[in-house]
Amino acid sequence: MLILIFLLVFINLQKGFSETEINGIDALKMAKCYMDAFYQKPPSIPRNDIVAMEETLNPHLAFSEQIDNCLMDIEAIVMFILPKTYRPYN
Repeated sequence: MLILIFLLVFINLQKGFSETEINGIDALKMAKCYMDAFYQKPPSIPRNDIVAMEETLNPHLAFSEQIDNCLMDIEAIVMFILPKTYRPYN
């Protein structure tokens, strides 16, 4: 997910700083969405004893349930940015 955010920012920066309007708040919202979804509970590190499956799977399930919301938020930000930056006739 962080790679996706980086690529999104990098692609927009290739168009030039004057045409790019990536807001730091938007980038923080995307990062927070990812962190909230993935790091709700620290992942378990299997040891010699038996680790409860629920405890191990919770972070992965939380992330998979929230990934669609994160992607929709990113898409909404991109749709907001593109009309301002896309100028085919300039």
